[in-house]
Amino acid sequence: MVADGDALVRKPGEPVFLDHVGNPPHLHVIFADGTALELIIDRESELTFEGPHGVLVVGIGLLLLAWKRPEVVGLSGASFAVGRNGCNGRTDARGTAAVGSVYDRPVRIAVATCSALPPQFDDDVRLLEALAARGADAVHAVWDDLGVRWDDFERIVIRTTWDYPHKHAAFLDWADAVDDRLENPARVVRWNSDKHHLADLIAAGIPTVATRFVEPGHDVSLPNGEFVVKPAISVGGRLTGRFGPMAHDAARRLIARQHDEGRAAMVQPYHSSVDTMGETALVFLAGEFSHAAHKRAVLRPDEVAPMRDDEIGGAEVMYGSDIVGPGVADEREIAVGRQAIAYLSDRFDVAPLQARVDVIRDERGDPMVLELEAVEPNLYLGFAKGAADRLAGAILAG
Repeated sequence: MVADGDALVRKPGEPVFLDHVGNPPHLHVIFADGTALELIIDRESELTFEGPHGVLVVGIGLLLLAWKRPEVVGLSGASFAVGRNGCNGRTDARGTAAVGSVYDRPVRIAVATCSALPPQFDDDVRLLEALAARGADAVHAVWDDLGVRWDDFERIVIRTTWDYPHKHAAFLDWADAVDDRLENPARVVRWNSDKHHLADLIAAGIPTVATRFVEPGHDVSLPNGEFVVKPAISVGGRLTGRFGPMAHDAARRLIARQHDEGRAAMVQPYHSSVDTMGETALVFLAGEFSHAAHKRAVLRPDEVAPMRDDEIGGAEVMYGSDIVGPGVADEREIAVGRQAIAYLSDRFDVAPLQARVDVIRDERGDPMVLELEAVEPNLYLGFAKGAADRLAGAILAG
């Protein structure tokens, strides 16, 4: 036997008594034939896997036997998570374990993207590298590419599918079709991909920017102060404008343009704190706060943000390298972000694998939610050491 921290090397079939190594909460086991397991252990219960070539027992007592090509025929106990050529299991919201699968090869993961992803957005590269370092077989896959065999993957993680607003119904159909392996789940995607969800946050008492929705065929009385108009289904600042009292005609034209595309429009007050303080982007991984980024103001007065002519069609300014940088969030901002994540988790009985909450300050200096992004949020993984690895670990633990 060779020991290196929590890493043990055994011959196939040789038992490992984990109580002999201090019952660690995490155990990496690499067998001599190359099979590898990464176990996150629940000491409160016991899991038993029985297959034609071996038995795996994890729990109180902690006995592990190696195998080749087993088939899971029984599973009992509560939460567990395994990656790296090992067992793949998920738990429901009650903590009851669902029957998993056992693999004798690396877990295959699709990182879903779009066909026109600009090269400067390289978070996906960081994630793919982190997944590969953990032993996963992870690849980029375009969500609407008919040539992709989604059944070949054990996990599908939505990342940079930034063209979905142009084909929203098709995107939701795709999410439904792969929902048994999708993160975040299709029910979260359906709710969060339409910004009408902000009304739910407001109704729940979560500090959120006041928002009025203007449905196609309806008119609205516009505010006297500065305000923002944006589509209810959109990414990257597309068809978004900032207007003052003297620019109501331009605002109405923008609303009409959104209605022509069959979209509801949103009207929100523009808070001057954005000009002086910007926005704080709070990144949550597996439901827990990970890190923050700072976003500067991007909308100029009385103007619709110029758009880039590509398949995403976002605001040109959003492609700049100076829009977002590393940030620091204070306790009040994080508390508001946690309220939004807790609401989402309670509503859908699942903590989101990935989410971002953008907060700004009101006139009193209190933080409030501007955006809750839980479909394909830019996570700014390069701004926080270890963030890509934390996300990779959460994916494999799914």
